[in-house]
Amino acid sequence: MSKTLEGSDTRPWYDNPTGIKNALVSLPEFLHLIAERHQAGQERNEKLNEFYVFGRWFFDCFGNCGKISKWIPKEQLPEIPDILTKDQLWGLFQKKFTDPEIIVFYISLESELPKENAVCPFCKKSWTIENCHDVIAILLPQKTPTAIPHYNKASDNSSTSHIPKIFCHRVCYNEIPSYVN
Repeated sequence: MSKTLEGSDTRPWYDNPTGIKNALVSLPEFLHLIAERHQAGQERNEKLNEFYVFGRWFFDCFGNCGKISKWIPKEQLPEIPDILTKDQLWGLFQKKFTDPEIIVFYISLESELPKENAVCPFCKKSWTIENCHDVIAILLPQKTPTAIPHYNKASDNSSTSHIPKIFCHRVCYNEIPSYVN
């Protein structure tokens, strides 16, 4: 089923399945992997391999990491491997579904991952590699984010953006005051 990536054993650690798998042991290592890929693609203009990671994020050839939404492969196929190429993912879809052409999912321009050691401002719990997908990003008004309750530098816990936002756990989302939504 799985094709070997051309030159995968000679690619840098952040661009081959073994190196990526080794980085999926903790949230800090995952964030480091994303930063390394971004730097390689954006600053050094390296052409990177594309991967689906944890069935929830897509690593593109330019060093970007986007979060998958709407039809999330990991939620539809819990047994999905942690790292797949595009060909491997679509091959899996063809085996599992009678009409894989109807599968539609979206990929955001950001990973929507919280920073290392970030804490939800509502429940005060942090994220780990096991639950880093359990996050809702709430964009805050550009002019006065500090006027919003629960906003401070610590709660602006995005790892990839300079847009003021609060990240919280999904269960906390319903508890957020309506003027923040």
